[in-house]
Amino acid sequence: MESNGGLDPAQSSGKGTPLIVESAPAICAIVYDAVDVLLDLPMAGVITVNNITTPVIELASFCSNDWMADTQIDFTLDVLAHDMDHFCPDSQFGILRLPCTNKLIQLSNLRDTDAATYPSNAKPTRFIRKIGDDLVSKRLTSVGGIFHINSNHWVVAVADVESRKIYYGDSMAADQSPEQVGRCMVPQVLKWWLERHGFFDMSFATMEVCSQTDDFSCGIMSFMALAHYCLPQRYSLPHPLYAGVARVDLLRRIISLHLATSSDFEDSELAMFSTSPTLDPESTIPRPSTPLPSESMRQLQLDFSAHLSVSPMKPGRKRSRREEATSGQA
Repeated sequence: MESNGGLDPAQSSGKGTPLIVESAPAICAIVYDAVDVLLDLPMAGVITVNNITTPVIELASFCSNDWMADTQIDFTLDVLAHDMDHFCPDSQFGILRLPCTNKLIQLSNLRDTDAATYPSNAKPTRFIRKIGDDLVSKRLTSVGGIFHINSNHWVVAVADVESRKIYYGDSMAADQSPEQVGRCMVPQVLKWWLERHGFFDMSFATMEVCSQTDDFSCGIMSFMALAHYCLPQRYSLPHPLYAGVARVDLLRRIISLHLATSSDFEDSELAMFSTSPTLDPESTIPRPSTPLPSESMRQLQLDFSAHLSVSPMKPGRKRSRREEATSGQA
């Protein structure tokens, strides 16, 4: 069964009420497929995709309400990279992996300090500079990825140097105007980085992303927004109530990709934006620590929610921008 995010596009715009009863057979099929492939793996083993290895048992968190951590996000990006390579082999879109997006934020934060190192050819920044140079040479025309902000939240952004636009999506503030987008940290980071490579006239735009209705779906919402941007015919935006289904279907895709490519993935073009080939193995960028974000859990309002486990209590509930504005006026 090929994946389109596991959802009927007619029911997945994030607007209106999903047809739960009519969707039940498709939902069950997705869950059963994912469980079947998961049970085929040794629970004491590991799974490796694009040189990222994790214990098989940790994959079970895709079938839960656990907040998606960095390894899980990178695995989803590998699925998208595989689909891009298969369906759009001539695409000039570059997927920024988490080492890239984290490094961009770090470099931007250091830009006005004595520790500023970009855009030099120093080893820790060389792979970021190469991506910028690829945009200048038109080998790439756009790049995008998922960014970790505020120590507890995933957002999505795309920079298109042909249209001169930076698109930004935040599932906690999906209805932001372009003016509001321009004041957010990640678009400003991308603007600063692109200016280092001669792109000085970038404007801001809102990226299509579904609003999350819980405290833990920012990861899957950000991924689906990026996948929908890259392959709109393959990925539909999930209704918030179907976020769990999208996660389970991605689990099936990740395992299938592991089984199909683990032997020859290192030579694949999909590894291009993971880490720089010029970096020594011992000097690769440390993976970020991503703490669990929020305290309360809302039960999914679907029959299949009984199959999803509940994550441990999490500190500090996220607040939407509207809540923050209201409290600031009080």
